[in-house]
Amino acid sequence: MSMVKDRGEFYVTCPKCGRVIQRAFTTDSYIKCPKCQYEFYTYISDGVAIVMDAAKLEDNRSRSILLTYAKALSSLKEVPGMDLHN
Repeated sequence: MSMVKDRGEFYVTCPKCGRVIQRAFTTDSYIKCPKCQYEFYTYISDGVAIVMDAAKLEDNRSRSILLTYAKALSSLKEVPGMDLHN
């Protein structure tokens, strides 16, 4: 997934063909590209953006692990001396 951040808004594009799928401030969704039919999962929240092949999220445990990882990444923004903007 490519993303261009514009004033807090993210542009989600298909990781396979590059088509712009949506603009979002936050998302937690399974997406099927209307152009190439590629299915992927995207999560955007608190400045953390993660995308992965939908087939790799076959069960709720995998998604739970992914969301735990996202929460850990989000908490790094609060660590003194940690500059995640560069």
